[in-house]
Amino acid sequence: MAKQAGPSQVASHLAKLERIIDLLNYCYGCQFQEVYAYEVNGALCFAEHLETITNQFEIPERILVDLKNAGDVYTNKDLTIKRLGLDEIERILEEDLTSQTQLIKDMVRKLRGRALQEVYSYKVNNMLCLDESPEAMANQFGIPEHILADLKQVGDAYTGPTSTGEEITIECIALREATTELEERILPSVCSSIKAFEQELSGTYIQSGEVYVYRVNDELRIVESPEAMAQSLGLPETELADLKDMYEEYHSTDIQGQDIVVKRVALYDAVSQLGEQLLSHRQLIKALAKELYGDDLQEVYAYQVNGQLRLAESPEAMAEQLLMA
Repeated sequence: MAKQAGPSQVASHLAKLERIIDLLNYCYGCQFQEVYAYEVNGALCFAEHLETITNQFEIPERILVDLKNAGDVYTNKDLTIKRLGLDEIERILEEDLTSQTQLIKDMVRKLRGRALQEVYSYKVNNMLCLDESPEAMANQFGIPEHILADLKQVGDAYTGPTSTGEEITIECIALREATTELEERILPSVCSSIKAFEQELSGTYIQSGEVYVYRVNDELRIVESPEAMAQSLGLPETELADLKDMYEEYHSTDIQGQDIVVKRVALYDAVSQLGEQLLSHRQLIKALAKELYGDDLQEVYAYQVNGQLRLAESPEAMAEQLLMA
């Protein structure tokens, strides 16, 4: 007769299952009551019901039912399915939690120059917001702390007034949704803005998808990598690669022997500063155009035509000038 599990084993099993369900919710937004986990052709597959997996891979349910113990494997010519035990499921999810949390911390530090100790992810009026505690998020938007503390499951939401009377909707979201938003929308958009500003200001086109921004003494420098920045200054590549936090400084001399101080700049700060530079340059050009030529330009587009500087309010206006010349 099979030996029955004792009360302590049952309690341990239930605690582990509860932790797994919490991790699936926190990382992926899955709201499971039960968990079935398999490794299917090397890929992890989690589901609340066996039918979900059998339907996805078009296999008879009896095959999964027969995989009763952790490590049991079914194989045919196209399919290999391995049953995962609770210990392995928990280990995989804990590793994924660590990986996703670190990825978010790294991207937030790059974007905002801020090092989060913990990660709590929300959508506020459908905009991604990240902070290191529900209390910090509540203080930021002026709502009672206990409201955010009660948003424990992915999908939990609050709609109501802030301390200033504005209507706000805050929803708890999964880490995977936050990482996807950062990787696929926010970071590429910010990098594209910086590259566009840099191209308009200096004429330099940066081909890489990512950008790195440094302040060398009082000058902003935009480059494709820490290695490119180090090479341009004649510094060891490893020195700038280790310059990750925005408050850190690297003191040295450049290839001309001049003293320099190098600091990382957060991407959001770079967008703001480059935007201000561009606005200042445009205003100066418009003022000079009016003083020199009497042209009252609303917008400024600069071209070089046969070695001569030409200004216009739009590309279309410049094309018209050239046709009339």
